[in-house]
Amino acid sequence: MNVDYRTVGKTDLRVSVLGFGCASVGSRAGAGESRRALELAMDNGITYFDTADMYGVGGSEEILAKVFAGKRDKVVIASKCGYTFSTRLKAVAWVKPLLRPLVTRLKGVKAAAASAMASQRSQNFEPKYIESCVHGSLSRLKTDRIDLFYLHDPSMAVVERGDALEKLRAMKQAGKVRHIGISCDADVAARALREGDNGLSAVQVNANLLEQEAIRDVLPLARTRGVGVIARQPFAHGRLMEAGDVAGVLGTHGLPKDGAYLAALALRFLREQEGVSCVLPGMMKPAHIRANIAGIAGGPITDAERAAITALGNRVRGGSVQG
Repeated sequence: MNVDYRTVGKTDLRVSVLGFGCASVGSRAGAGESRRALELAMDNGITYFDTADMYGVGGSEEILAKVFAGKRDKVVIASKCGYTFSTRLKAVAWVKPLLRPLVTRLKGVKAAAASAMASQRSQNFEPKYIESCVHGSLSRLKTDRIDLFYLHDPSMAVVERGDALEKLRAMKQAGKVRHIGISCDADVAARALREGDNGLSAVQVNANLLEQEAIRDVLPLARTRGVGVIARQPFAHGRLMEAGDVAGVLGTHGLPKDGAYLAALALRFLREQEGVSCVLPGMMKPAHIRANIAGIAGGPITDAERAAITALGNRVRGGSVQG
């Protein structure tokens, strides 16, 4: 199996149209399982790997370093910063691998663990903190440069203040990162793109069948600016598979209603959007990789599928899609 490749905006970064979201690497997936998944992805042509210092509290970056040792020039690595972690959360991250079998089996325990992790993190976009994060990521990734480095979920106020992006531009000038971006909500990305020349090479935004705002508001601006768009959460945090009305919309248009078809439709929909450089599902198991590669390689969107996608967008805006 192979995937197609695209250039990120006006950069020199050539990436697979299907990327590997590494949020589960070193957290929900252990080191061995993560390594097998990453190696399989690379063997099947995936070249864009998207991590962050918060994923596994640094563990994701450390695993990528081990997998890509000696292969660094064959992959594009993106990372992010902006979240901070308490001492308590770091302790939880250390003991989590020991508890993973229990957490995986028990849904209630898993939900409680996720809630505990989320409650222990805050954000910091001060320039000195950003600089320390870049150096920390370089160290964990065991590399001399990060291909694409994002601010991780900055608010509108952070983007408007400008000093965080200014620091990333300085880190680029120093050769620590090759290109910079923001991973954020669609409205924040659109505002940043309207600001003019702020050095952004890419924006990463939620884009899927249930969240089409970025398709409407971000993509046209990004194309005008020559900025690449990384489409994250193509399955809408799992809501796409759980929303009861989605199957009804598909059925109304004579389309299959099974999960595999819906996942493939979600990936193909984003693949066909002009200006989307890479579609970024989170992946954890070899089965995810095989299914996503097969899904995104499917045929063009049909007229019936396009009508169903439009109907879904209209229902979401009207507030009628129910989970």
